[in-house]
Amino acid sequence: MTPGRDSEVALLARRTLLGALLVIAALRVATLGAYPLLDTSEARYAEIGRRMVVTGDWTMPQLEAGHPYWGKPPLHFWGTALSLRGFGFSEAAARLPSLLGALLVLFATQRVARRLRGAEVAWLACLILASSGLFFVLAAQVALDLTLTACSGGALAGFFLAHGQADPRRARLLHWLGFLALGAGLLAKGPVETDGS
Repeated sequence: MTPGRDSEVALLARRTLLGALLVIAALRVATLGAYPLLDTSEARYAEIGRRMVVTGDWTMPQLEAGHPYWGKPPLHFWGTALSLRGFGFSEAAARLPSLLGALLVLFATQRVARRLRGAEVAWLACLILASSGLFFVLAAQVALDLTLTACSGGALAGFFLAHGQADPRRARLLHWLGFLALGAGLLAKGPVETDGS
């Protein structure tokens, strides 16, 4: 192949990958509120966010009036409450924080993969992740999973991208972003436990 032909093929591949990602994103956004809350966890987490908006108490998550819910830290509930406050009480608004978490995970994936293997592989990695069944479902579920994943993935991406960074100010900023993401992860899920093995 000629160099001009190679660049045309690369451009076509990149456009195809981006097009497929846009189709998946459009499908996810279009169906965000197309079905009711599916299980008790989704309903519970949405209700905690709704109660924050209704009562104006953003410091104590509550499932029932006057009874604190300390089962999870408040970060995801704050996101749900902000979304419900901004867009109204609906399934789509309750699920929006998970969709934003999914977008942050995809952004971190793209940045790290681009550093490791280049632009085409980075977009392919995003397409594989976005089209995987569990990721696609969790991106539209009132759950803390993608909030925590965005925080831990953001921390790992920040530290990784800071390593070998030529500009010391940029490296420092990436380190700070990594530490902020770790702190946000603590507010999203609490201390993450391991089984010790």
